[in-house]
Amino acid sequence: MLACFEQRLAILRAWQLFQERYPIIILPVSAQLPFRFGQDQEDAAVVRALIDAQRPLLAVPALGFPSVVVPTGTAGDGPVGVQVIAGRFREDICLAAAEVIEARAPRLTPIDPRG
Repeated sequence: MLACFEQRLAILRAWQLFQERYPIIILPVSAQLPFRFGQDQEDAAVVRALIDAQRPLLAVPALGFPSVVVPTGTAGDGPVGVQVIAGRFREDICLAAAEVIEARAPRLTPIDPRG
């Protein structure tokens, strides 16, 4: 358990050093486009692949960095966006960057959640 904590601290330190030079990081929300309605209910292999595709979204809060997802448009019938990440305790920078991106994104029409 202590080895895992040490590894997390090492990763956290590397991100902090990187963010001294680059205060905002913009990543995809997911490594794949939005999945089909109900796809997460198919089988264990499909669920594992969906979780793996969400790694950019899952790793950031585990390290304690503020982030926000901003919609930027659609791909096919589904919404897409970016994840904005700032340094630890810098929610102000994170939200300011998200506001700039959102102001320049096309207005999205509501998407029917029932597919």
